[in-house]
Amino acid sequence: MPKYLAFTYLLLCFIGFELQSQNPCIKGRVTDSETLKGVALATIRIANTSAGTVTDSLGRFELCGAPKDVDLEVSHAAYELQIIRINKQASSKCEVMLTRRVIQTQEVEVVADAKNSLMTPFTGKQVLKQKDILGLPTFLGESDVLKAVQLLPGVQSVSEGNSGVFVRGGGAGQNLFILDDMELMNPSHLMGIYSVFNPLVSEQIEIYKGHSPVHLQGRLSSTIAVQSRTPNIKNSGLEAHIGNISSNVVWSHVSSNEKVSFITGFRRSYIEALGWMASGFLPDEKNYFKTNQYAFYDFNGKLAIKISPQSSLTLSWYLGNDNFGIDNDKTGYQAGTHWGNRAAALVYKRTNSNGDGWMHSLHYTGAYSGFSGSIMNSQIDFDSRYSQLQQKNQWSHQINNHLIYLGLDAAIIQTVPQDLWFEYINDSISKFDQFQNATLSAFFSDRVNLSEKIELYGGIRLTADAALGPYAYNPTQSNGT
Repeated sequence: MPKYLAFTYLLLCFIGFELQSQNPCIKGRVTDSETLKGVALATIRIANTSAGTVTDSLGRFELCGAPKDVDLEVSHAAYELQIIRINKQASSKCEVMLTRRVIQTQEVEVVADAKNSLMTPFTGKQVLKQKDILGLPTFLGESDVLKAVQLLPGVQSVSEGNSGVFVRGGGAGQNLFILDDMELMNPSHLMGIYSVFNPLVSEQIEIYKGHSPVHLQGRLSSTIAVQSRTPNIKNSGLEAHIGNISSNVVWSHVSSNEKVSFITGFRRSYIEALGWMASGFLPDEKNYFKTNQYAFYDFNGKLAIKISPQSSLTLSWYLGNDNFGIDNDKTGYQAGTHWGNRAAALVYKRTNSNGDGWMHSLHYTGAYSGFSGSIMNSQIDFDSRYSQLQQKNQWSHQINNHLIYLGLDAAIIQTVPQDLWFEYINDSISKFDQFQNATLSAFFSDRVNLSEKIELYGGIRLTADAALGPYAYNPTQSNGT
């Protein structure tokens, strides 16, 4: 048996030697015709086939298995294509010299907007588009609106694990966050890691650092206004994004006559899934994501109806919630906290043929946070709530080089700073505070173009605040048995 194996091996070696002698390897070098230096990563391909190779850092190559009568195509992005003929009389070694490629094209003109931020009355205004946000490096697999805003000059994050931003030295509470003209009180998820603005639904972000137009009722530090995109027939449909800790689904639709458009997005985290996955090899007391559960979601969208070429009706909404809980059976300690936003806006806009326009809208904004916990024989529940119902009226009028804005806003605000209930054994304590007030605001602004290089803006906003009763104030009460 070994004799037969030896014979088979010798036969295969002879066949391989015979094939190699018929089709020897083609070796060579590709150089630059001017510098005579080797050209790296040049492609050598047998014509009309997919067989080929590339040169090394010195321009050398070796191509085996090719017949002697063959055409070799030598190409490189920076050089002209060259075809060489390898025949039976030619040597198996070849030198190829490539000529640099000269590309002649038309003049390239770089066009930019001459009206930068210094050429407008609002020098601190900046605009970010959706493509700018989605093009930035992502954290934990998902783009974020506020993370993109924090890259702008004059804007800084508060701290890790905390929400909000510092703008030009202002406080975190001196910023106004607006989504489709709806005010959102708490702008973050996951203790500041994510913002409440869905990047796949957002179209653009306007940031006013410093002063803002009076019709935006801006805060002392900044106004950050996010606008949801209006879908069209080309970009409508279903879009999804799967991240490391959350997933995002957006659905948009446009009617056949393009008079009705709809877009909505839903995000949901699945951090609690890590606890389920770790349950197979970790006990519950050592499984952090099983004893500490966190989840957040947000659901927002916009429905736009084009009533006529001059008028439209828009309904926008936002729902969002964060929920964090701790459950430690060993110590008997259970606690949980939740916070979120609720908002809705119904806006009617109309524009005349002469450019005059007016807007009437009804807004609701709500924010809440709560904490509940129990240990041994004691339990505590603490909640705080804020809600605002607002009606806005705004008129715009163009007179020659004047753009005039007039507005009148009215709002009713209800605040519950504390709704406390505490129980220890047989004693209980409760506190409930509630405040109501109404505000009335009127504003006027004029934007004047004096010349091509001179523009003036002036505005005034007057606000009156009234306290409404009756107050619900309940001092500390204790009931014992």
